Amino acid sequence: MEKHERIIKNLNEQFRQVDKAYENNDMRVFGKNTTRIFQELDVIRRKQIDLASDHVALEAMNDIPLIKMNHKTDQNNKVYTESFEKKKDMLKNMMKKLDELTQAMEQFKNISKPDYQGNDSLIEKETINESL
Repeated sequence: MEKHERIIKNLNEQFRQVDKAYENNDMRVFGKNTTRIFQELDVIRRKQIDLASDHVALEAMNDIPLIKMNHKTDQNNKVYTESFEKKKDMLKNMMKKLDELTQAMEQFKNISKPDYQGNDSLIEKETINESL
């Protein structure tokens, strides 16, 4: 019986240490900033989804409208030019979004460092951009 009681006592002590570590945020992957880190990651995820959506939309646009491929006219040239310009504008917009995503990922890398003491946040910037 004595051995059994010692084991129970030891287990209880170990559980108390685990509880204490959890209360001190020693058990979380990112310490006490775990929730904030995942909120910041969500901003990056939304930027990635937005960029992917634009990419799919770009691929869905035909370079040459299929209906008018058989006849070469000035009207067709105008349609081709307009289609090209739309794709060009979409590509420029995607490049801008890709740059913003890259900057957000760099900022996240800094924010997620354990010794980071700054006040930067992707969440605040995303809220401001959405309201514009």
